[in-house]
Amino acid sequence: MGRQKQYYAFTRPGAMVGHRYTDDVALCKAINFRQAKQIFSRYYADIKDEEIRCLTPTKNKKRFVVSDIIILTDY
Repeated sequence: MGRQKQYYAFTRPGAMVGHRYTDDVALCKAINFRQAKQIFSRYYADIKDEEIRCLTPTKNKKRFVVSDIIILTDY
């Protein structure tokens, strides 16, 4: 059996210049960080490693452990 994919988040503040909302966030499932970066690179230019974060599932599998909150849109 192959490795299980994990969720990865790409976050870039100030990405949407000239729009009402300023932050951009994308999620994907990937086997590892490198694959996640390749996926995000299809849609975003000049991705930096610090813009990608792995969201590790807890035993519950319904919640994710992250070091801080990730806000998908600003209000």
